Amino acid sequence: METPDPETGKKMRLTHILISAYLFIVSFLAYLKTICPTVYMGDSGEIIVGVLNLGIVHPPGYPLFCLLSKPFTWLPWGSMAFRVNLSSAFFASSSAVFIYLFLFHALKRSFRP
Repeated sequence: METPDPETGKKMRLTHILISAYLFIVSFLAYLKTICPTVYMGDSGEIIVGVLNLGIVHPPGYPLFCLLSKPFTWLPWGSMAFRVNLSSAFFASSSAVFIYLFLFHALKRSFRP
């Protein structure tokens, strides 16, 4: 079994950081380009009010989403609806990065000799 080169490990980490940052930025810009600036049909108005008041909307209530989206309402620009929709774009872009990292590590382990 070979001993991993520390320099190669540093380069791989830097590569993953750069790919993750690129993936986040590109997906976030795509979401930002298509974001809904106001309240849309369906549950969005109820969820926006739930985020603002830290209340529970109809079941299932989305309590984690309400808690994690609250700091986005403190941003100084845009309407409250835009800010909550911005939090959705941020979380979706973050999940794309996590899926990339998960798949890379899962596939790396499965193809190890």
